[in-house]
Amino acid sequence: VLPPSFVDIFNEKVAKLTCKVSNLPTVEGLVISWFKEDRQKLETKTTPRVLQANGLYWVEGVASVCADEWNKEEVYTCKVSHPELLFPKKHCNCTANS
Repeated sequence: VLPPSFVDIFNEKVAKLTCKVSNLPTVEGLVISWFKEDRQKLETKTTPRVLQANGLYWVEGVASVCADEWNKEEVYTCKVSHPELLFPKKHCNCTANS
């Protein structure tokens, strides 16, 4: 999980939350979702796949939150599911103070 950049928050008044998933043999069936602390699902856009030097792919799931919402210090969670994962993976810890 990559935190939003200060420049985006300051200039555009938007916090872009980025969840990077790497080393995928295929992106078929990949779902990346962002959620707010209250379990509200955020609109998440998935970037086109990028081929890594090892022949596997990486993809990012990006959600945008207005700066005012971001500064409320709620916790945001990225959830990744893929057919090759036995269980969906969750990564938390994305807050304004992290």
